Amino acid sequence: MRSPLLYLSEMLDSSRNIKDFLQGMEKETFLKDEKTRSAVAHQLLILGEASKAIPADIKSRAPNLDWKGMACLLYTSPSPRD
Repeated sequence: MRSPLLYLSEMLDSSRNIKDFLQGMEKETFLKDEKTRSAVAHQLLILGEASKAIPADIKSRAPNLDWKGMACLLYTSPSPRD
């Protein structure tokens, strides 16, 4: 079993990647940019998977985080239809 710290590190990396990908990008540009949408979707998938692997005792130390919402990112995909 992997260390929860590795999963937390993945979550942080994915969050930073998404921020970097979207830096200075307008919504309309994002919606037209398939590569960026795909990259963001991949990072959301990583974030969602990693969040599900965090043990409950660690999640309880950060009750202000939306752990269920992060897990739902597995089923979220940035789409031009949104």
